[in-house]
Amino acid sequence: MDVRTPEELVAAYAEAHNAGVRTRDFTALGALLHPTASMRFRGGTAGPYDNAIAIVRAFREQGPTDELRVLQVRRAGENNAVATYAWSEDPGRAAGRLHLAARRGLISSIRVEVFG
Repeated sequence: MDVRTPEELVAAYAEAHNAGVRTRDFTALGALLHPTASMRFRGGTAGPYDNAIAIVRAFREQGPTDELRVLQVRRAGENNAVATYAWSEDPGRAAGRLHLAARRGLISSIRVEVFG
């Protein structure tokens, strides 16, 4: 099994997110998620989503329309990373933060902090 660090998972998440925006196929994003992964938003109107199937379904049915640009990523404990992101339509302005937790090389939770 390919065990990725939390920072590597942030990069893989952004890559899968962006590919999904272009193709509307979020299969690669789903492959990064632990089956019991959760996704929560603070400052946004989506979610919560309580498993990988629900997360992928939400991306397919009401997903993002713009690509993510990771501006900065840092480790936050042994199994966590925090990434500040922007949208490609406004790449110079931080739009929020992704808080990712990893378990066995997969994303176990995503908390999205949306800036106002």
